[in-house]
Amino acid sequence: MDAVTRLRAREGVDASNQASFKASLAIAERLATADPGNAGWQRDLAISDGRVAMLLAQLGRREDALDAFRRGRSTIARLRKHSPTNGAVHNVDGGVMAGPVQRLQLS
Repeated sequence: MDAVTRLRAREGVDASNQASFKASLAIAERLATADPGNAGWQRDLAISDGRVAMLLAQLGRREDALDAFRRGRSTIARLRKHSPTNGAVHNVDGGVMAGPVQRLQLS
């Protein structure tokens, strides 16, 4: 996700933010699908799913947010299995998704 999209998210949730997040996710999905062996693109997809999930949570769409977080975590789990020595992959789940998922599950 690009810096403009992240900045818009900090400014608040509106239709343009949603469109930017969805566009960024679509790009990440296309890249990850085009080259499933590219750990960087798979990681970017997982992070994009996490950011979309945070946006959905802000909108009160709890179940959709949980689904997006779970997709991202699933991608990270696959990456860990196939790239066990990739430190960048191992830092994503704990740093980006674990806390928000837990908060959503408890709410």
